[in-house]
Amino acid sequence: CTDPNRPHEAFVVDYKTGGDPADDKNTLHERHALQARVYAHALAQAGYTKVQMWFVYVEVPDPLRASEPQTVTYTFEDGNEII
Repeated sequence: CTDPNRPHEAFVVDYKTGGDPADDKNTLHERHALQARVYAHALAQAGYTKVQMWFVYVEVPDPLRASEPQTVTYTFEDGNEII
């Protein structure tokens, strides 16, 4: 999605099913890194200079916040991942 007040920024949510509660943030980050880079590249080609994305495992609770789903997030600016 986009915000008209921030026309060069995009926010992507990719909902995932399945997953493993034993996966930690580093494992999830590595698992989706290529996909995140591809999304960021495509959006950069469309003119977005900042891209935030969340991969959300809807069936797996976050180990630190059991009422929330497990997520891994990425932020890219000008095509580079911000860690």
